[in-house]
Amino acid sequence: MRPPEMARSTMDFWVDCCDTCGYCAADPSDESVNASWFIKTPEYTKTLEEESYPELANIFRCKSLINEVDGKYAEAAKAALHAAWVCDDHQLIEQSYTCRINAIRLLKEAESNHDEYSAEEGISRLVLIDMLRRVEKYEEATSEINKLQSVIDDPGLLRFLIYQATLIGKKDRACHTVPSFEEV
Repeated sequence: MRPPEMARSTMDFWVDCCDTCGYCAADPSDESVNASWFIKTPEYTKTLEEESYPELANIFRCKSLINEVDGKYAEAAKAALHAAWVCDDHQLIEQSYTCRINAIRLLKEAESNHDEYSAEEGISRLVLIDMLRRVEKYEEATSEINKLQSVIDDPGLLRFLIYQATLIGKKDRACHTVPSFEEV
């Protein structure tokens, strides 16, 4: 679920890119261990300069690459998801899809490496379910819902699962924000 517009309009401030070297991070003064060599790779420079994506999406995608190289898979997944949101805002469906597929892969990698996406229990699974729905992997999303229903007792999180199940039942892959969920 995407945050409401007010929060999304601040996305430009969630990440920064050094004008000199192209290093992308939430705080460029906190350089990663691998950034000095990785930002010079063709993969990184191509991602930073990719013209089919908005500039902000490329910055988030580069942040994701650096986080992944550093083994910070949860942070990499978040950055990839943020890139998808930027693409959503520009109605770039194919690019948004690609970013989400990458975020799904990274979130699964984070979980297998015990790298927490959120300190709150169940949040990473909820994010995964929403991303799976957005890329039309309805069966996998439903399977995740079924697994999670038995272990979550928070009424708000259960409501979210029901909401996602309803959207999946309708084969609804559209963007929904937290306020649209809260209105249910």
